[in-house]
Amino acid sequence: MKHLVVGALLSLLGLVGLISWWPTFGLVMRGVLPFTLLLFGIVGMYSGLRRISGAKNGTSSEGGEGR
Repeated sequence: MKHLVVGALLSLLGLVGLISWWPTFGLVMRGVLPFTLLLFGIVGMYSGLRRISGAKNGTSSEGGEGR
């Protein structure tokens, strides 16, 4: 019961903060989103390159074979 009350209180405080600081929240999201997309793109390319190089070497990263 205590977790439910604390969760509801924190959700209410978060909602009030989001409404009152909406312009600042939008500014932060505009700054963070491109960086996040760039980071995930780099991680995706790295993962793809490792998978391709693993296929050329005859190792497989799926199914647990070769471990």
